[in-house]
Parts: sequence; structure tokens; C-alpha cells
Amino acid sequence: MSGDFLFGVGGYDNHLVPINSALMYDPRLRLWMELSPMASCRENFTAISMNGKLYAIGGMDRLTDTENGSDNVESDAAVGNEFTTTISLALRSCEW
Repeated sequence: MSGDFLFGVGGYDNHLVPINSALMYDPRLRLWMELSPMASCRENFTAISMNGKLYAIGGMDRLTDTENGSDNVESDAAVGNEFTTTISLALRSCEW
């Protein structure tokens, strides 16, 4: 799934509330495609693409998390395109 695509995941809405949306841009088609949303709303997190999966690591949701951030890691499945919680980080992580 990762290949030559660009991903936009999480962040804030126009009211500065963390969101769980996920988008993928295909430069060959010049088209943004909506993916299944992440299981958690996230801000200030790391996202990477590896072995055909997109991972969302750490971060925080100001509505439910403390200032310490999250130890949650989610990945999307290449088939079904649904984010699921995979593992927990050894330490809570929140990119500032």
C-alpha cells in the first residue's frame, strides 16, 4: 500500500479538536482518497509507512489523554483498510 503515495493522517479540525481521519494521495491519478479513520483521534504523533502498512505511533488526544501522551500504536491493514491497535510503546510518546 505505501509505494509512491502520500498520506495525511490525524491532526486538528478547524476548531482545533484532534481528528482521526486518514487520506492517501495518488500522484499518478492526482487524486486524494479517503481511508478508513484511525481508531483514535491523534495530534502530535508519528506516522510511518512500512511493509505495506501505515502506522500511527504515540501522540495525544487532548479530549481523552493526559499531557503525558499515548503509548498506543495503530496500523491499517492492506486488506480491508481498517486501523487496529497493534502494540503499546514502552514509553508514552508525544511529539511536541
